[in-house]
Amino acid sequence: MFPTEVADYIGKRSIFTGGLNCGKTSRTGRILAKMITAGLDRQITILDFAPDQVRGAGGKLDYDQTSRAVYLTTDIVAPRLSGKTEREVNELALSNALSIEPLLAKAHDLARSILIINDTTIYLQAGSLERLLQVVLQSSTVVANAYQGDDFSESKLTAHERRQTVNLLQAFDVVYELGSGRSTWQGS
Repeated sequence: MFPTEVADYIGKRSIFTGGLNCGKTSRTGRILAKMITAGLDRQITILDFAPDQVRGAGGKLDYDQTSRAVYLTTDIVAPRLSGKTEREVNELALSNALSIEPLLAKAHDLARSILIINDTTIYLQAGSLERLLQVVLQSSTVVANAYQGDDFSESKLTAHERRQTVNLLQAFDVVYELGSGRSTWQGS
């Protein structure tokens, strides 16, 4: 199946992808917990872009809050699950991106060697791929997750998010596709 040991992730950029409720956040959280238990917490920055659960989707990472990992999050709304019109969905996505910008700046300034990101795609709906990549590429170890599924109706926001996610995946050494049991190595 998928690697579960800390050593399998150190020195690589790894990302879990899949649709709603396939285990992206829980798998990311398990790797984070093992890194903290291994004593790597002083090297870890956590960016948690996930909204609170809405209709069974989403949810923040569960982690040892007594650790010395830096946890950065903000109030996030699930645009497609909360917005009633396309305009409202787009406004919520933009609001999320603007709320996340200071977190990216803080993570960039910290420049820790291990970066954990929950729900990268929330930011990519209206944020800058280039800005996210600046933060991702400065860490030697990244464990992240990204929505890739067909749970939502086609819209401009969904199409944009999909394109941005495909481009983001190019920065990762390995992509773990949850639900398929596959991993794709992109690096050496």
